[in-house]
Amino acid sequence: MDKPLNLLVSDIMGPFSQDPQGFQYLLTICNHVSTYSIVYPLKSGLAALAAITHQSSQLRISPKALWTENAREFVSVSLTVALSKIGIGFHPSLPYLPQENGEAKRLNRTLGNMAVAMLSESSIPDHFWKFAYALAVTTTKIDPPPWVLQQF
Repeated sequence: MDKPLNLLVSDIMGPFSQDPQGFQYLLTICNHVSTYSIVYPLKSGLAALAAITHQSSQLRISPKALWTENAREFVSVSLTVALSKIGIGFHPSLPYLPQENGEAKRLNRTLGNMAVAMLSESSIPDHFWKFAYALAVTTTKIDPPPWVLQQF
């Protein structure tokens, strides 16, 4: 799992205050090797399946494994079946041990700190949280890792 895109770690944040489009949750996906991260706003926690399969279809290289916490949004037969159809192994953490998904939790904390600072400093209402998180994840990846540049 030492190559880019072999292992993705993921977590769900929320519920946040509902924004005008109805989004309340945020799915974070992070590449274990490069720490390249993306965020998806979700209307419900159970919409993670669609976001994960969409992200997997957008990648040129299919990930080998997805590591998540053992939350009900992730631990479902439909997610396991969908991931196995596209060749991705699913590895939830053990129940009641969220520290096993520490990489995703750390990403969430970093993005959360950045988003809260942006919202408070700019006096923008809290329901614009998804834009603050999108900007936060963008600023963490301004300098892409070398393997991304080699593909183009």
